[in-house]
Amino acid sequence: MANSWEVVDTISPVFSDWGFKNWDLCLAKHGMIAVPRSFWITIRAGATHRSWSSDATAQGPRILEDKDCTTWRRYPIQDIESIIVQRRLISASEIRIKKRGQEEHIYGGFDFREIMRSRIILSQLYPELYTEKGRWPKKWY
Repeated sequence: MANSWEVVDTISPVFSDWGFKNWDLCLAKHGMIAVPRSFWITIRAGATHRSWSSDATAQGPRILEDKDCTTWRRYPIQDIESIIVQRRLISASEIRIKKRGQEEHIYGGFDFREIMRSRIILSQLYPELYTEKGRWPKKWY
């Protein structure tokens, strides 16, 4: 059963499982979908630009065709209990997505600018579900 997601924006790259899994977190009005990305594409893009890069990622509004791939993580809006962005001072900041009746999925991000951007996007798209934890700077560049 194929489904399409009207993606508004993408937060990428994010990682889980101690950094061994890398994802594009695609945001749509009716939910979120985490699409695995190649670890080696991420590393190659980062090495080329001397930073952890999102060059391999499709950004901005688009239609994402979902062909029921079992490796994708789907978060329909009605199933999401909470979305928390938590600042960590020593390690990567986190985006925590909790589905009702399930364990939360935790996505880390080392690119501080991307995490700061994700705070704005997530709070605007999902205001009833979104919260923040940690000490966030009042001003950032």
